Amino acid sequence: MDGATGEVLWSQHYQTSLDETAFAIACDSDGNAYITGRADNGSHGDDILIMRFAAFDGEIDWIEYAGGTADLEDRAWAIAVGPDDNPVITGITTNTEDPANYCTFKLNRTTGDVIWTKTVLGAVSNIMQPIGWLEICDNGDVLVASRTWAGAASYDVVVHRYAAADGELLWDIQYNSEESGPDDPRNMICDSDGNILVVGVTSGNYMVLKFDPSNGDLIWASDYDGPPGWYDLASCVAEGPNGNVIVSGFSDGTGTGWDVTTLALDPDTGEELWVERYDSIDHLTDEGTALAVSDRGDIYVVGYTYLAFSDSDILSLRYHLEPSAGVESTSAPDRNFQAFPNPSHSGVSLVFDVWRPAPIRVTVHDIAGRRVAMLKDGLAVQGQHHLVWDGSDNAGVSLKPGAYFINIDDGVSSLSRKVVLLR
Repeated sequence: MDGATGEVLWSQHYQTSLDETAFAIACDSDGNAYITGRADNGSHGDDILIMRFAAFDGEIDWIEYAGGTADLEDRAWAIAVGPDDNPVITGITTNTEDPANYCTFKLNRTTGDVIWTKTVLGAVSNIMQPIGWLEICDNGDVLVASRTWAGAASYDVVVHRYAAADGELLWDIQYNSEESGPDDPRNMICDSDGNILVVGVTSGNYMVLKFDPSNGDLIWASDYDGPPGWYDLASCVAEGPNGNVIVSGFSDGTGTGWDVTTLALDPDTGEELWVERYDSIDHLTDEGTALAVSDRGDIYVVGYTYLAFSDSDILSLRYHLEPSAGVESTSAPDRNFQAFPNPSHSGVSLVFDVWRPAPIRVTVHDIAGRRVAMLKDGLAVQGQHHLVWDGSDNAGVSLKPGAYFINIDDGVSSLSRKVVLLR
């Protein structure tokens, strides 16, 4: 797609008479795309699938398959391209009995030929959930995070580092927390200094780990336990302003189900700097599954939310940090935002809090994302505010029945409530 306009430049559809699934994608410096996943081989389960698509027109340059010696179910979970432009893939190959094998290999970008392969016994044999994450160091060395068994019903975090040239195992570590519960990774990245950040769940709490890339030593470990002390899981991580570690996922709330919970940690100590919790209007399941940080320092979290009238919906959140955010310890309070009656035959009353004097926008959008009404655009004093939306657009024309989203943006964060108009 064109980065400026979103125009589709080319598309490619690959199919056989069997089943294929792509789980990950990466690009080299020329823009060629590499995907990996699984492909039904028609006789003994799935093989690992790798394909290269040409940057100019999306033509398939080559297709390669890989798999374990047991001829069972094999999966690739992640792919990355290093400074030599050769793709590296990691996944698992299963055996007739647990455990499975960690399988990591590098291919020649031009031909798809194998440069090196490393298979290590000890992976959890689970083809239904991604259990492998991959990063390439500045010198081309390969970092792989996964999980392994640590007893009958518990996991440990495992990280391997392989040499760029030949895949030699440089070091590996197995992390087991002091608690007796499982340590289950869900994502891994490297920060701008090359340090390894692994997030997941430990004994029912957010798990955030920072490792030294030179030897795998643990620098710090941090966790987060939500207000009721129930189940919390970190599913994504990114580096934020000032090197802060930004983490999101879900956390059980008190009477709110799962809440999207995004937090920042000090990069040197792992201490908590701030926490933001988002609960949708129906107080059901909300989870952040991926996040990104813009050049301006804005934090974007995407995931899903369950609503009573539409089941599961895509959720997008944006957080704007003040210049000092992430330097001083801050804790944002939960914001009150009510919309009632909902559903409504005539109009909807809005009650919301403004934390500090600030310009705010209160807008109404249809289910396609089009703005249909502007309810407020200007300075708001600190305190509680009341607005009424009568169900009409900016021209005063009554809108048709259906679902709409009312959005409040104060320049720091944005909250939405889904409302339903009846006639």
